[in-house]
This record gives sequence, structure tokens and C-alpha cells, in this order.
Amino acid sequence: MAGIKDIAEKANVSIGTVDRVIHRRGRVAKETIERVQRAMEELNYRPDIHASNLSSGRRYRIAALIPELTQDSGFWGESAEGIRSAVSELEQHRVDIEIYNYDEWNLASFGGSLDRALDDGADGLLIAPSTLTDRKTLFERIPGDVPYVICDSYIPGTNCITYVGEDSYQAGRTAGRLMADMVANGPVVALRSLPGTEHIGRRVQGFVDVISERNQVRPLSIDFDSTMTDPQVDAFVGRLFFENPAIHGLFLSNSQINRIAPAVLRHFKGERPRMVGFDLVPANRDLLANGSIDYLIGQRPEEQAYLGIQILYRHIAMHRRFPPEIIVPIDIICAENLGNYSTRLAVEEYAMTNPGDSATG
Repeated sequence: MAGIKDIAEKANVSIGTVDRVIHRRGRVAKETIERVQRAMEELNYRPDIHASNLSSGRRYRIAALIPELTQDSGFWGESAEGIRSAVSELEQHRVDIEIYNYDEWNLASFGGSLDRALDDGADGLLIAPSTLTDRKTLFERIPGDVPYVICDSYIPGTNCITYVGEDSYQAGRTAGRLMADMVANGPVVALRSLPGTEHIGRRVQGFVDVISERNQVRPLSIDFDSTMTDPQVDAFVGRLFFENPAIHGLFLSNSQINRIAPAVLRHFKGERPRMVGFDLVPANRDLLANGSIDYLIGQRPEEQAYLGIQILYRHIAMHRRFPPEIIVPIDIICAENLGNYSTRLAVEEYAMTNPGDSATG
């Protein structure tokens, strides 16, 4: 197994220089850093990060920028759970992780959270850009020496270490396959949630492509403003079915099927359309359990956030490199397998309602 001496010989530098590069101490020329890092990669050197952090006293600060936890029907609470899981594992490695929430509909709110994270000396950033699409404003202000990972929704043209999340197009195709199996023919509507990033459009495109391949009637693609109030959503659905009374299926490309489905049930006469949505938030879970909708596509936000934090730490502390994207598998959830996704919630509920129980009781 290669050691610091082997790296120094291969890079033609002193052992002290290698030590400074590994622990990011002192001033080292950029060309020298690159030469040492190449030598480390060629020798497959993996430092004992736990021991080196303890000996150096180095602490790392990672900032996670995610929308307010109540937004998107509580979707971001799952991301926060993944971050907290990473916190518990990395505490022994002297890693401080802090969540900076922002209003996903407000560009200035994101900018303020980003500025606070950078002012607090973040060594790396986990960013869930959500509906924010102004790439120049959002990402060009991040200093070049502050690495960042994007999760949930891919933003092309950035300098992120990697993207961690779903393949949005394939997720849309999966939703389309589910709908096509339920609706062999007849009008189907894809609601494209706005404002939205590129991943929303790719979900809708994947859905439309599959329906077009398998259904004689090309699906309708209609914009849905996610910022509408509940009365506005109700009026939107009323107009939708007034203008398209024979709709057989409806797909919503974000987590808000819980706002659409109740309005559909109020306005639609006869057997309800088949409905497919995204994300296993509590309100969507209830709709699935009582048979109001048919399927949900789960994108594992907890796992995405957890992996993003772990990747940042390994990049910062170990100088590891990662592929441009790490695709997290999606889940197909129906009423029959819904209980398989309730384990953590059931444990938390039991602990809250039975505080006197113990492992030795």
C-alpha cells in the first residue's frame, strides 16, 4: 500500500509538501498540488481520514441549501432527514453540517441563504436548486475553491462535483408506462408544474413519449402553476374537465398531486380518471392508501441528500473525484406496497406514543 514517501518520490516533491497537500495546510503552488494529486490517484492512495483529522485538529464545514421544510407538501423534510443521518455519521470526523433553508419561490431568499453559508466559511455546499432556474445568478457567485454537489434536480452548465438524483426522463417514462397499462386508449393529460427546472420538463417529455408510443390518442401537455391557491387550483381543475370532459388519465410532474386529486374527485362525474404523481409526502400517502390515486413515483430524497453530504466530505477531506452524475433509483409505490415505505415513520410514531418503553423492559 502506497504511503506519503512513495507519493513524494513519484511527484518529485518533499514529504512535507505531500503532507501539506493532503491536509490542505500552508501555501503550495497550484501546479505542485495537481502533481501530488495525480501521484495519489496513480498510486491509489487513500489517507486514513479519521486519524489525520484528529491529528491536525481540522474541522470541516458543509452547508446544505434546501427549501423550507414545509414547502412542496413537506417533501424537503425527507431531504433534511438524510442530512441529519450524515451528521450523525460524520461527527467523529470533525464535520459541522448546517442546513440553510430558503423560500423556493424567491430567488433573493436563495441568494441570502447562499451568502450566509459562504460568510460562515463553508468548505462545501449541498444545493437542492428546486424551482430556481437562473443559473448565472445562482452559481457563478460561488467561489471556485468551494466545491458543491447538486441534488434533486439537475442544472446543466454548472461546475458541480456531481449531481445526485433521479434520471428525470426515465422517471417520466416509468410514470407513462404505468399510465399506459391502466389506460389503453383515450385522452390522457400531463400537467407540467411551473415554475420548474429542466428536470420537470424531462419528466413530462418521458411521460408523453411513452403514451404516444402506446396510446392512439396523443396526450395533452398543460401547464400547472404550483403557486396557485387552493381555490385557484379548484377552478383550474374545473376548467380542465369542462374543456376536456373525457379525460381518462392524469399525471402531475411534481409532489402536489394531493392538491389536484381532491379537486378532480369533486369535478369529475362517474368513474375517476387514473392518476399518477410524484413523491411519498404524507398527503400523497393518504391519497394512495384510500384509493384516490393509483401510483406514486418516489425519488428517495433522503438518500440523495445523504449521499451528497458524504460525497462532499470525501472530496474535501480525501480529494476524491466522482462521476458527473450519480443516479439514485426511483420507487414505484401503490396501495399494495405502501406499507413497506412506512417503517421509519412507524418507529418514530411508536417512540412518541410509548416514551416509557426501553430495550430492557
